[in-house]
Amino acid sequence: NYATGINTVKDGTLQIALKKYTLEEAIQLAVQHNPTYAVAKDRVEVSKSEVAISKLNEKPIVGLKASMGSRNGYLPAISDPRFNYNAGIGFSFPLFNGGKTKQQIKIQEHNLSLTETNVSSLLSELEKDITAALIDIESNEKRIKNAATQIEQAALAQKLSVSKLKNGTATPLEITSTNADYQRALLNQLQYQFQLCNAQLELIKLTGINLID
Repeated sequence: NYATGINTVKDGTLQIALKKYTLEEAIQLAVQHNPTYAVAKDRVEVSKSEVAISKLNEKPIVGLKASMGSRNGYLPAISDPRFNYNAGIGFSFPLFNGGKTKQQIKIQEHNLSLTETNVSSLLSELEKDITAALIDIESNEKRIKNAATQIEQAALAQKLSVSKLKNGTATPLEITSTNADYQRALLNQLQYQFQLCNAQLELIKLTGINLID
């Protein structure tokens, strides 16, 4: 139509096919699929393993050793090889290590605490960002519906002004005004659809979900 040649904006012009999620569902998805959160959780598991391994160094160690082979024989047949084997057991207890093991455990437990705190902080940030994204999605969906109503009203006003112009009861200025109102309503709808897409993409990024085919 006037200025742009656009008569209507079809539903879904700037829309992503995305299931509606509650806050609880979205957070659960983020816990399962958000890559940043997954890396943070992996770091916690690594830290736990490091602490467990360090604590093993405080415990006694029992080792078994065995070997077999051949050796020279006895006189007078010294060149005749004889079967030979050796076996033994070793035992060590970390009594004198200068407290290095305990210090190492303390450091790694501190690192574990930091990684766990980071996971908790990250989860709080995810919850806050997901909440904001869901609010943006809902508000822009409402705005799009309201904009559709405004487009219908502006289109009717546009048709009425054209009819009045044909009957000689309207001026070209009125036509220009109603056309401008109609274009403004279309632009508002497109802006809200764009904002909705941004909010949906943000939710997708936060939760790690896939788009619906």
